[in-house]
Amino acid sequence: MPRLTCNACNTEFKDAADHKLHYKSEWHRYNLRRKVAGVPGVTEALFLARQAALAQEKDKSNETPMLYSCGLCGKDYKSSKTHAEHLKSRGHLKRVSEGTSQSDEKAIIKPHPQRVVNRAPPKREADNTTRNKPSSDSKKP
Repeated sequence: MPRLTCNACNTEFKDAADHKLHYKSEWHRYNLRRKVAGVPGVTEALFLARQAALAQEKDKSNETPMLYSCGLCGKDYKSSKTHAEHLKSRGHLKRVSEGTSQSDEKAIIKPHPQRVVNRAPPKREADNTTRNKPSSDSKKP
């Protein structure tokens, strides 16, 4: 009996049910897109590894970004690495040596406020034409 194959994925199947199920899979669709682009297909293991990496990256991007602040200098940083570099900086160390209290030296870590994108500007209730005209009260007789 001839074996059923998928040329896009370079895979053989024992029965028609597995073959049909394979054609509906994301792995097959991914390899079809690669084939159309002229790039060779990937194995199922590599596809699953890429999907896991993408899911992990997506989860990481959905985390709330933190804002690191130096209470002594009044500066904010988006990453812990830049905040740590600031703590080693000459300016910060100079402020520390000037004799401020230890409570001011603490790092403040809080969620970074999210920026709102594509927000419509607020509507103004005041009429622009009345602002440009001088009022009748301001005229002197």
